[in-house]
Amino acid sequence: MKQSIYAESAVPLYPVGTRMPTSDRVFRYAHLGNAVTEWYGLFTFMPTTEIHVLTVNAPVGTTVLHSLSIAAIAADKYKGGYAVCSQPWDMIGKIKSNTGCGAGEAFTITLEEPIWRQMTTATSCTLYTSEYYDVRTIVGHAEYPGFGTFVGVALRTFQADYYGWLQTWGPCPVMGQGPAGALTGERGMYFWMNDGSVINQPTVGAGPDFALQYAGELLPFTGPVGATHDLLHSKIFLNLHIKP
Repeated sequence: MKQSIYAESAVPLYPVGTRMPTSDRVFRYAHLGNAVTEWYGLFTFMPTTEIHVLTVNAPVGTTVLHSLSIAAIAADKYKGGYAVCSQPWDMIGKIKSNTGCGAGEAFTITLEEPIWRQMTTATSCTLYTSEYYDVRTIVGHAEYPGFGTFVGVALRTFQADYYGWLQTWGPCPVMGQGPAGALTGERGMYFWMNDGSVINQPTVGAGPDFALQYAGELLPFTGPVGATHDLLHSKIFLNLHIKP
């Protein structure tokens, strides 16, 4: 194994998005867009504005799309992401690689599979990066809450612009926003959009802001009355359910 699940690297040692299962957990290799703290959910900073029009007709069977950049593009920025195209036909393709270029310059996108519909110079493609590229924390960034989807949990601190493994499935400690398991039925946990901690199901039902994405189920037995464990603002041990 080139990089431990508890290590960070200044350069990628695996392709971003690489899946690594263990006996009962699953991890994804990610690029960290800002400095992050352990035990919090991290969200993808995937842009929605990378829309490009093809400059060359793309026949059925090709894997290469040609376009002009809006801004400078780093080589393989979109590797592992998706091209979602429209006009005259709708199509989605997973991106194998892309060439780098400056603003307003020609670049190419290479797809993993050949296209099955012809694309023309009237075709526009929205390019999405991998969901594990430029993953960020909400902690300390008041401008982010409520606008991102959590894609993994960090098991260690990471420096900005470094690479490492995020847990996406299985037994995992996540920072708690409040008590969990004190009442019967408090098993479902949700990410709190204000910082990536988790909050319990009854509290979600009561209607707090920004508690919308399911995180998993509380694992420890927490009752009946007299045997309840106090998990207030502690790490909540749960069965993480983001991506198997």
